[in-house]
Amino acid sequence: MDEFLLKLLINIIISIIIIRFIYYKSTKNSDYVFTYFIVGLIVFLLCYLLKSIELQLGFALGLFAIFGILRYRTSLISIKEMTYLFSIIGLSIINSLTEWFYYKELLVSNIIVIVFIGVLENIFTNKKLKSTTITYVNTKNLDLKNQKELKRSIEKELNITIQKINVKKIDYLNNTTDITIHYSTA
Repeated sequence: MDEFLLKLLINIIISIIIIRFIYYKSTKNSDYVFTYFIVGLIVFLLCYLLKSIELQLGFALGLFAIFGILRYRTSLISIKEMTYLFSIIGLSIINSLTEWFYYKELLVSNIIVIVFIGVLENIFTNKKLKSTTITYVNTKNLDLKNQKELKRSIEKELNITIQKINVKKIDYLNNTTDITIHYSTA
């Protein structure tokens, strides 16, 4: 029971560090925070409680396969969010199935993953780039072939420098378009 509680505590702490202090701090997106925590907890408990099955490696790989298939059965989720989900699932499996005799290796591997995710997040995330979704009115004037003109129009209207535009949804009934803009703050 002590081993279980200690491993669970380690898994929760690792999840908090990755989800709250790396993922959320970087993206400010709370849409997946709940999901990451719950999936991590459920995978940990599932693996820990079923680890008496002698197919530990096959079991772990099977779980990865199942969650990989979920990628194609769910609504669109970005590769970055999927990578965080995969990381939380992987660490939960590692934390639950590793024998306590190897606790040093367990802690070191968790720390390596945290450091690696944190460093990559800081290297590849442009801290000065923000994004927001706007609703563009008057779809008739929207020319998707000429995104440069659309970009210039939005930049002039909002007084910002846009790096990238993604048209998310066109609603011809209400004559509006949802556009995600990625813009510089400096």
